[in-house]
Amino acid sequence: MGVFSKQKSDDGDTPNALDAVLLSNYAYPATDARVPVASEVEQRGWRQISADALNYQGSVDDTGAFSGELIGYQTAHVQVLGKYDDNDNLTDIALAFRGTQSPSSNGIINTVGDVFNDLSAALPDDVWQQYAPRAFGELFSRVAEFAQANGLSGSDVLVTGHSLGGMGVNSMASVSDDTWGGFYADSDYVAFASPTQDDKVFNIGFENDPIFHVLPDNEISLPYSLDRNSPLAMDFTLNNGTNNLINFNDYYASELSMPLNESISNPSAWAAHNSQQYQSGVRHVLASQFYPLTQQDSTIVMSNLSDETRADTWVEDRNMGHKEREGSVFLLGSEGDDLLRNNGSNAYMEGFDGNDTFSVSGGYAVIAGDGGDNTLMVDGSLNDIQTVFHHDVLYLKQQDGDLITASDISTVSGQEAGGLFGLSSTGVSYSVSDTQLVAQNDAYDNLAYTSSVDAEANTGDPVLLTDKQWGFGSDGSDTIVSASDGGSTIISGSGDEAFYSQGGGNTFLFDGDFGHDMIYGLDASDTLVFQNIPGINGANYSDFVNAQDDRVTLTFDDGSVDLVGISADSLSSDQIVLV
Repeated sequence: MGVFSKQKSDDGDTPNALDAVLLSNYAYPATDARVPVASEVEQRGWRQISADALNYQGSVDDTGAFSGELIGYQTAHVQVLGKYDDNDNLTDIALAFRGTQSPSSNGIINTVGDVFNDLSAALPDDVWQQYAPRAFGELFSRVAEFAQANGLSGSDVLVTGHSLGGMGVNSMASVSDDTWGGFYADSDYVAFASPTQDDKVFNIGFENDPIFHVLPDNEISLPYSLDRNSPLAMDFTLNNGTNNLINFNDYYASELSMPLNESISNPSAWAAHNSQQYQSGVRHVLASQFYPLTQQDSTIVMSNLSDETRADTWVEDRNMGHKEREGSVFLLGSEGDDLLRNNGSNAYMEGFDGNDTFSVSGGYAVIAGDGGDNTLMVDGSLNDIQTVFHHDVLYLKQQDGDLITASDISTVSGQEAGGLFGLSSTGVSYSVSDTQLVAQNDAYDNLAYTSSVDAEANTGDPVLLTDKQWGFGSDGSDTIVSASDGGSTIISGSGDEAFYSQGGGNTFLFDGDFGHDMIYGLDASDTLVFQNIPGINGANYSDFVNAQDDRVTLTFDDGSVDLVGISADSLSSDQIVLV
């Protein structure tokens, strides 16, 4: 899956959102920032297609971009590029619309013309929808002829752009069925930060970009203008686009951002509209090991703080004035030393490089330190939390039963009683070792890990757990039995395993690539947790249920769990957690 996965892939692996965002930046006039973009565009096989090759007589600027054709649209610009394979065969064509630029880089005349066309986004649909055909009606006819002459169809064309350029993408898509002979009806449309949105376009935008959310339903209306969600924080759901992608920059982190946090009238909020930040944002999301778990409506918060702000600012989902979130939150750090906090939500948290600190206060959390000297902070005393270290992964069962699964963590800290009569609390840190948590303060004892049994070392015999013991499955056909009075935690392996529940209050964790497992004797107080599995974020467990006469089967990706001897009616949403 992946938040950008509605788009076709260039090579079966990398989503073309990366090509699209690079080309949308390439469309801007030459600047120092454009030089590395041009180099990468070329490395990925793209190069400009000339006016001569297209048999086109229109105007071309000094960057090779084509200028608009009709009066009122002559300041519009678009780059036409072809993608070539190793044998120099043309495989794809890209149309990259240019967005609005400042007079210093674009010239005062071009900027004034662009602003005029920007304002047309607020006019009725038949005005902004005509932006592309009026600006480039003849050019796009020549591109279609060129494509067909080279054996390509409209589905081999990528159309992209940022801001005003994104409006150009949406404009072209909205008329593509009936214009240019319908050649571009099936083209691949990807726009960034567009003020208008057509359902045929995959519209990528930051939730806190005021331009992206300036026009609910593509128009200005009085009720919206009076509603706090219009001048302050826009929140409407796109059928085909990102709805909860957050650029956690210095302004977003500031308490001063309230109440005009995302208003188009607030110049500070425009920081999230920058085209370079869209480029880095797409890279950021694609680089995450959790990317395959994300979906179109996933809440993804990416750290984009300055060094000064990053030092004492927690990256979190502030959700200022927006709808209640669905599914887990994805919190992505940077290459620096980040502070990431889940605020009780189920979360995937990734630090990337740097010495990162993760704070978990309730909720299920999957944490990837990704290098550096990383710290995990938890609520309460570590004496009251079950901790297990297994195959380089640290597991913690919080006092409310929620699980934390963390890799590449060097230090864990909690709150221990201290002061006179133990009435105050003191933060105490422990180093993570293979055998125990080692107190970094001599006044506190080291903490032993909770007892656990690895089925892989049990030579095929059934694993019989005792009080609060953890059991780990393997890649074999294991049998694990909970403690007779319950309260066990059982982690599935990749094999096909059988689990027996006794006593109630047991937790079964299915993480990533598990096999085809069976659970006997499931109690109403038992909990099943599924995490690191594509397709479950924001879903309802009932979407994966198949009820039979003597069992209920839950099927996720390539794994499944048979709950033997129960009916679907006996399950509750509290029992099944989709992280």
